[in-house]
Amino acid sequence: MSYIEKIRKYKFYNLLIFLTFFSLILGFYFNEDSTGGAFEDHVIHDQISNYFFFDFKDTLLNYDQLKTRHSPITPMFFSLFKFLNINEDIVRFFNLFTTLVLVYFFYKCLKICYPNINENYLKLISSVIFLSPTIRSLSIWPDSHLYGLIFFMISTFFFIKFKFEKKSKKFNFVILNILFLALSSYIRPSFSLFSVFFFYNFLIEYKFSKKILYIILVNIFLSIPAFYYLFVLDVM
Repeated sequence: MSYIEKIRKYKFYNLLIFLTFFSLILGFYFNEDSTGGAFEDHVIHDQISNYFFFDFKDTLLNYDQLKTRHSPITPMFFSLFKFLNINEDIVRFFNLFTTLVLVYFFYKCLKICYPNINENYLKLISSVIFLSPTIRSLSIWPDSHLYGLIFFMISTFFFIKFKFEKKSKKFNFVILNILFLALSSYIRPSFSLFSVFFFYNFLIEYKFSKKILYIILVNIFLSIPAFYYLFVLDVM
């Protein structure tokens, strides 16, 4: 294949990737709701963020009375935009671009796992995420699911790095994996279940060594705020 042909092929793949993301921007313009419930969930999120804006402490300590299945983290974060008086549509528009982080780390995971496959193919496969009805809806109508998924994808990326990289760097990736899994779990508690899988793999690698003890202590330290919130403040 000539150099010119390679350039043309590269541009062709980039055009396809751009079109998948541009379709997401069009979805934003037309207020797309592919799942049929994203808008309603967003309205609930927005209402809760209003509660945090008007009375942060009371809302935090009585969050269980709101009868929502979502963590308080995301509404707390979005209440900051209300405090700064940023228009909701602007917040929603920038929320679209957080999906790029998800796609990027998915691509990085594929690149590590399949080093012999052409990068253009991997990028194109990654861009299919932009066409997912669920991801499209969560991108257009901000929801905690998307942020939890992004942090989980980053956590998975560091786990894959741990599996493939040299031993001298392995432990750094373990700590980063735990940190981002904790962030994803605080946003979407269901992701915490993956800690069992990750810990099992760490145990296989390090046996009952000091590093395993350190991993356990890091997990305990990162879980203290959640346990304090649930069992000491009794917000359940």
